[in-house]
Amino acid sequence: MRANNCISIILNIVFMNTIFYSYNGNNVLPLYQEMPEHIKNKKKLFCEFINEYTERKHVSETSRIAYRAIGTHITKFCSKHNIEEPFTDSLGIEFTENFVYYLQSDCKLMLNTVVGMLEKLRALLGKATLYGYPIDNTFREVKLKAEESYSVYLPEDEILKIYFYKELNRKEEVVRDYFVIGCLTGLRFSDFSRIEKSNFQDNNTVIRIKTQKTGKVVHIPVDKYVLEIMEKYNWKLPKCCCIQAFNGILRYLCKRIGFNEEIKCERTIGLKVVSNTKNKWEMISSHTARRSFATNMYKAGFMIAEIMGITGHTSEKTFFQYIRFSNESVARSMINHPYFRRNT
Repeated sequence: MRANNCISIILNIVFMNTIFYSYNGNNVLPLYQEMPEHIKNKKKLFCEFINEYTERKHVSETSRIAYRAIGTHITKFCSKHNIEEPFTDSLGIEFTENFVYYLQSDCKLMLNTVVGMLEKLRALLGKATLYGYPIDNTFREVKLKAEESYSVYLPEDEILKIYFYKELNRKEEVVRDYFVIGCLTGLRFSDFSRIEKSNFQDNNTVIRIKTQKTGKVVHIPVDKYVLEIMEKYNWKLPKCCCIQAFNGILRYLCKRIGFNEEIKCERTIGLKVVSNTKNKWEMISSHTARRSFATNMYKAGFMIAEIMGITGHTSEKTFFQYIRFSNESVARSMINHPYFRRNT
């Protein structure tokens, strides 16, 4: 067969629009303008996919709530702008940009909240691909950068100040003790609120616990104050209140102790940058415990890999989001380095 008369059929499946082409000499001609039937039949409404995916047993309750919240926002967005409910392959760059703007301008969400929702939207579309549904990959071009949070941490002396504070009722004492355990173990509320004797191993020198959020097993050296708290309750801690009540009691306690340092905060809410000043006690929550542990271990000189082994972080980027050093604190810690003491 002569080369000039040879017609080559090239099947070029493009995920963006799935078009088939034929090659004939110097001409490239589309054979099929529409999506092939076997692919077309796999089209799925995006919100329908969210509902089906979040019903699967392996999806955690936290992820289920977050993913369904995105579906709710998308439904409201489409209703407001008279847009047809999108399929998995309808969420391209234009739709995603408009949706993000809606979250900021209409919903007045904080920038970091929108960033988190965009990340979860990407994750859902990634899942849709794995389940065989077509997507429009241009959504990946929509990017937002999170702004620095103004979360606080408690240095060791302030943790001990809380631990030895005496003017407490029963509920406040239980919250205080759980919080101190969190500060000295780096565990999340979902983990330190269910700690029990069976988690203590090697003659009570190590805590072994499977974390609820990630399912990762971590091993934590036991601090003497953690042992004191466990022994006080005869190794059976009282039932902990819900996280909302926990944070309310904790802040009230920290206010009475005197954590009144003023902290200036700037954050983007909606499309505006909002500045305000808060007292430190107002910014303390159950998660301050985990942040305090990571920062104090880092200040004490432990290797990053060692701390990450305890906290369960899998990347240094995520880990360093927990480290709370002000520029002033860094300067004070550096001043004692031999480099700065060479002329004294």
